[in-house]
Amino acid sequence: MNAHWKERPEGGGWFAIWLIRTIARRGGRAVARLCLYPIVAYFLVLRGPERRASRAYLARVTGKPAGLLAVARHIHTFAATILDRVFLLGEDMRRFDALLVDRTHPGEASMPVEFLGAPTRLPSSPWLIAAVLHAPVVLAFGLYRGGNRYDLVFEAFSGPIRIARQDRATVLGEMARRYAGRLEHHARSAPYNWFNFYDFWHVPHTPDGASSDDQMQAKARDGLPARPAGDAVGGTVGRAA
Repeated sequence: MNAHWKERPEGGGWFAIWLIRTIARRGGRAVARLCLYPIVAYFLVLRGPERRASRAYLARVTGKPAGLLAVARHIHTFAATILDRVFLLGEDMRRFDALLVDRTHPGEASMPVEFLGAPTRLPSSPWLIAAVLHAPVVLAFGLYRGGNRYDLVFEAFSGPIRIARQDRATVLGEMARRYAGRLEHHARSAPYNWFNFYDFWHVPHTPDGASSDDQMQAKARDGLPARPAGDAVGGTVGRAA
């Protein structure tokens, strides 16, 4: 898991964030949404790592190469949901401490899982907290469908959690893997709602920006061998087409 996602600077800086928030509060949602197009253009032109991460993720979740329009749609969906938080929340989120279930902080304990056909890691702290509190777990997904529509999905995940200390690693690992399965289900249902714009799987990229996964998938579609003859394949993890 690439633990440096927190080191990426905010796009546009605090002035840009203040400006779009002010426009939203004073001009309304329709006016503010017009500002999303230059924001998308900014990310497409100047934010190469986020652009490449979006392309790699969309190719993985849809099973086909992602063009520039798909990346633009992905970034626009992200920007639209961020804008809507101005209206949905109306509070200064810096007052709160955010607990992320789908990405780890540097040095945070994590569990290995498979997500969208490749190995990665998810934090174990949410499941550990639930176990300490003996609390049931309910998953909540907010899926932006475009325009003014959001789908809110709530799923019962587990009853009250009670784990013997010697079984903690096994049970928490299983919960993380189950959660990865549900996250994958909804990512495939609404692929443009995935907003981790960094190399989530830490896949090496070739100089032209395409990942090694992308090249292997392209060769497979063309009927060519995914690896040169004689390359060792033992110990590798299969990836979904």
